[in-house]
Amino acid sequence: MAFIYYFRQTSVVIQALASVNLIPTSVMAQPMSVLAIEFPAVLPSDDYTNLVQSLTDLGYVEFSYGSISEKTAAYAITSDDFTIQADASGGAFTVTLPAIESVRGQVFAVKRLNVGANAVVVAAQAAETISGAASSSLNFQYAGLMVQAPATGTDWLVLP
Repeated sequence: MAFIYYFRQTSVVIQALASVNLIPTSVMAQPMSVLAIEFPAVLPSDDYTNLVQSLTDLGYVEFSYGSISEKTAAYAITSDDFTIQADASGGAFTVTLPAIESVRGQVFAVKRLNVGANAVVVAAQAAETISGAASSSLNFQYAGLMVQAPATGTDWLVLP
């Protein structure tokens, strides 16, 4: 399993990574000047833990995720979740996003696993939207949706 960390002050983070020869598996710019860096599970340096702790202590780590859970029925995402693997083989169901105000800046991903007609619907809370819509339907196997709670407003940002 890989771990994804979201950093502020990206130039400081990149310099710190280079100083210990730590090579991330991917680097991706995120909205609001945040840099997402994915590290492999088997890391090339014992300094990794110390580096992340130091960056956390200095306030550069925005948040980190690595949890994956599988759901087969209706589920309400919590702030502790990151990736939801949704298997609707037994029937269509809805995965509901948390209230934006309680998770500002957090990213959540939902991936449909099943074949067949049973869709997985990702729904926003009442009065909130996902790119302007109340919900988004994952209608085919391996369809996915990654969203981020915005800094302001009530419209979930859909990430590529």
